[in-house]
Amino acid sequence: MVNIVQRLSNIAKTKVKGTSTVSSPNIVSTVNHINIKPQVIKDTFSKTIPQEILGIPLKGHRVQDIPIIRMIEQSILHMNKYNPKMSPIYKEIVFESVPKKPKGVAYVPMSTRTLHVNSYYFDHIDEAITNNLNIFIKKGLITKDKNGTYKIAPYLRNAKSEIFETRLNEYDKSWSLLDKFMFHRVSMNYYANLVGSIAGESKSPVLLIEKIMKAGDNQSTLKKLGLFKSRDEVIKMSVDEQMSYLKQIGVHCPPPVNSVCVTYPDYAFNHEAIHSLHSLNLSPKLLQELSSEAKITEWCNNKVIQDTALKVSGYAAQQPLEFVAEVGAGLANGQVFDKEVMELYRFLKGPNIQNVSK
Repeated sequence: MVNIVQRLSNIAKTKVKGTSTVSSPNIVSTVNHINIKPQVIKDTFSKTIPQEILGIPLKGHRVQDIPIIRMIEQSILHMNKYNPKMSPIYKEIVFESVPKKPKGVAYVPMSTRTLHVNSYYFDHIDEAITNNLNIFIKKGLITKDKNGTYKIAPYLRNAKSEIFETRLNEYDKSWSLLDKFMFHRVSMNYYANLVGSIAGESKSPVLLIEKIMKAGDNQSTLKKLGLFKSRDEVIKMSVDEQMSYLKQIGVHCPPPVNSVCVTYPDYAFNHEAIHSLHSLNLSPKLLQELSSEAKITEWCNNKVIQDTALKVSGYAAQQPLEFVAEVGAGLANGQVFDKEVMELYRFLKGPNIQNVSK
């Protein structure tokens, strides 16, 4: 087991044919081989990364993991300012080619505060992108026109989801690992959050309808089009009728970008950092209770909680600890959530990010 400085030194000593040089900590392409003097790496990081981050034990990493390691370091640097106890956010970072949790980018058991990074995910990221795309297509949430151009659902089109549509049509397997990761976990994940608010197991189109109604001059626009309906009228509809109504109004009044958790480059690792910071606020007994099967079942069956969580993402609706991590990651990016979301976040003892206490 080595710390980050030692690990960079070890990688730098590796001699392989076809080496390439990296001169900046912000790598923008996949690094397969590296040939840099250890001192250059150390000096580069010492100017920007605190020693407590450089000293976090790291194991299981490979040369091609360097772009991801750099991203983790930047996430820790950003999230450390929300760490009241100033102990290392992670006790160690472990890269796993055979992950204990095969789904997702990484996970943090809150009892150990070890960041487990899923190397298998990064090695098979094209497969993950294709699988998610096929799910969207199967559900009719993405279509392909006669020219082979992908189109997102018209009623889910906004400034953020349009970026996803553009990137989807540009996507190429020759992209760098970092570009693929950004596409999958930022653009595609945002669309998944938007979809999850209406098409998950607890689909509730009324929530997105309300978001649209409250945004800007949408009510006036819909009244002029003869499409306006009051909240009471919408609530009395069946779920299928609500979906039909959402499709009608969504093409004229796009869902606000912040209707759900807005993903961003550091989102995935900031989400995991929130798990670690959250554990500092919980007693072992409360942590065990919140992660128990009984509490998760209660969470999933409580309509008020589900309606609140779905304002964040489908993932937040799955269990209390994921709700806190999703909201916290959004707050760290400057996103503002509804009053009900923040009340539940505080009740669950979520970390104090930005102005959470207000």
